[in-house]
Amino acid sequence: MSAGVVEERVVDDRGRVYLSRDLRGRRVYVARLGRLVVVADSREELEEARRVLLAERRRVVEEYLRLLEELGEPGVEELEEAVGEEMWRRARKAT
Repeated sequence: MSAGVVEERVVDDRGRVYLSRDLRGRRVYVARLGRLVVVADSREELEEARRVLLAERRRVVEEYLRLLEELGEPGVEELEEAVGEEMWRRARKAT
C-alpha cells in the first residue's frame, strides 16, 4: 500500500480486513469516527489524525451554522434546486 493512495478492501464474513503484508505481525491501532475507520501502526499518529479529523468536522459544522445565521434558513425551493443540481452533477460524473 503506497502512502496517500486509497485502496478498496473487502471485509470478509468474519469482519476481517486484510492489510498490507508490511504490517504482518505488527500491532495496529484502530479508531472509528462515525462511518470512518482509521488504522495506524502508531498510537500517537492515530491520535493526531483523530484530533485533526474531529477539529475539521467541528470547523465545518461551525462554518455551516455561521452561514445559516448569516444567510438564513434555505427555503423549500432553494433546497430542491440544490438537491437537483447535485443529482445532475453526480449523474454527469457517472457517465
